Amino acid sequence: MIGAELMEFLHETLPQLEAADVDARLSPGARELLGLETAESIDLHAGLKGQDKDWLDLSMEVRVDGQGVPLAEVIRALRSQARILIVNGHYAHLDSPQFDKFAQLLEDAQGLSDARRNAVRVPKTRVDWWEQLGELDALQVDERAWLDKVVAAAHTELPSFDVPAALDATLRPYQEDGFRWLASLRRRGFGGVLADDMGLGKTIQILSMILDSGAGPWLVVAPTSVVSNWKAEAAKFAPSLRVTVVEATVKRRQDSLASLAESADVLVTSYTLLRLEASEYQALGVAGVVLDEAQNVKNPTSKIYAAVRDLQAPVLYAVTGTPIENSLKDAWSQFSLAAPGLLGSFQQFRERFEKPIAGNDTELSKTRMAELRRRVEPFLLRRRKADVALDLPPIQEQVVPVELAPAHRNLYDVHLARERQRVLRLLTEDPESNRVEVLAALTRLRQLAISPTLVEPESGAPSSKLDAMTGLLRDILAEEHRVLIFSQFTSYLAEIRARLEAEGVSFSYLDGGTRDRDAAIRAFTEGNTQVFLISLKAGGVGLNLTQADYVIVADPWWNPAAEAQAIDRAHRIGQTQPVTVYRLVSANTIEDKVVALQDTKRALSSAFLEPTGSATGGAALDAAAIRDLLA
Repeated sequence: MIGAELMEFLHETLPQLEAADVDARLSPGARELLGLETAESIDLHAGLKGQDKDWLDLSMEVRVDGQGVPLAEVIRALRSQARILIVNGHYAHLDSPQFDKFAQLLEDAQGLSDARRNAVRVPKTRVDWWEQLGELDALQVDERAWLDKVVAAAHTELPSFDVPAALDATLRPYQEDGFRWLASLRRRGFGGVLADDMGLGKTIQILSMILDSGAGPWLVVAPTSVVSNWKAEAAKFAPSLRVTVVEATVKRRQDSLASLAESADVLVTSYTLLRLEASEYQALGVAGVVLDEAQNVKNPTSKIYAAVRDLQAPVLYAVTGTPIENSLKDAWSQFSLAAPGLLGSFQQFRERFEKPIAGNDTELSKTRMAELRRRVEPFLLRRRKADVALDLPPIQEQVVPVELAPAHRNLYDVHLARERQRVLRLLTEDPESNRVEVLAALTRLRQLAISPTLVEPESGAPSSKLDAMTGLLRDILAEEHRVLIFSQFTSYLAEIRARLEAEGVSFSYLDGGTRDRDAAIRAFTEGNTQVFLISLKAGGVGLNLTQADYVIVADPWWNPAAEAQAIDRAHRIGQTQPVTVYRLVSANTIEDKVVALQDTKRALSSAFLEPTGSATGGAALDAAAIRDLLA
């Protein structure tokens, strides 16, 4: 028995039992309760004690007959079996739905921050928490306007303010909604994650928001391959913005960041330069930060994450078509920067969301994923091409299995047997300590599945995949189509390059070592070459290559989001032709297993981003997953 039921037994049922000569024996604690009188009133009170940029400090109090009770005592009473609060000889029972909800809110708030005596610290971004607090009927709020304001801050309808006149473009309806969403968040002091599908024009939406802000400078951080694109897009769509590109460290450029910022509305730099000169960037006072291809900060233990975290800015916007590439940790990292405190500390996030979602309890997984989606909803905007870019031509994707020729198959099988034995031994000894060696072994198998000479140059064995690709290209080019070819391995791109030269096919080439990137890109976009060979890391993001209508993914990557980004260099706004994608997969090799792992990661991303999605377990490359790859 708890609360009211217990007190009713002690004060009403027990006297009747004793009158009937029933020998009732009570514990000392129960006898103490017999002498108490019922409290006339019990109330919940909340008030605003203070605030900073990201947090609100609340005074939280339970009052029994007008006398305040420390939160610590209330929490002990809520967690006790009796659920009775005793104050000055009076008791109040706490076994009601209102106090159940109050207990949940207190527990949640303490998980978010350090609870002090009669005070709780909660992030402004926890709109779901503030809404639940406001729904407590028994709650009395001092000067309630502050609570109404913080709840309304992320749930008001998009305002109808105009697109900036200085924008030299006509936004599509969904882009205009995106601009107003961004500008509305900024005006209320919130950051957010713009996670539209790749190719929907996220850059122009950000430029519109920067124009609307009327303040500067803004700091845009992007991959090195995309930095020049920001300057070009700004010159095209927002020519009134003064854009300065930081192209080197201070030793080479000589000018300090502060001096560059003085004459700029937008300062564009790379993740590499930010990491190398973190302290100088952190000393800048900027109007806001934009992280383009924000998946670059997905690792919360990395130096670049730390560099971004300590930037001095009132708001930060993460821009990415792939907020989840490998695991839910990717999303935590980005939201921890764009909406501080929203998902708690990483450890709290793991316990509350990541572990249950990846676990075997299907119902709990669905419940926690739904809770996670609700929590991030006010700060996440995601539109899919299929829903908003209705005039975009169709895309057809096809997996092309490639059977290995006998010489290729023999080399692969010999190495597979050797590497399997070695990797299984390493996993048995210590998976974490041997992780680098294990991944190196898996990489060798992936290279062997592509071309034997990538691992054994002296073998001279031809690549079955390269032969298949050559035949495919002949058919495509005969019909005057233009093609993008992506690979993770520059050594394989070199083999493709040699084959194209032998075939007399004109091509452009881009990898991380390419000196004149713009010249390589222009050669293709201006129609001077038929094929564009691109390393996935150097050219998988930020390029607009709608001149191509065929894409060949030469080898599957662990991360399906990276492949999707590469494909969307062609299938994006501005494309007028249907796009065909061929994924070449060496049959009965590790590549089959990589494709299966991709499916798991896609399901996890879909479950987070789409209301109808469902998670299918974890997607990490752990020891069990590695054993499956070698099975």
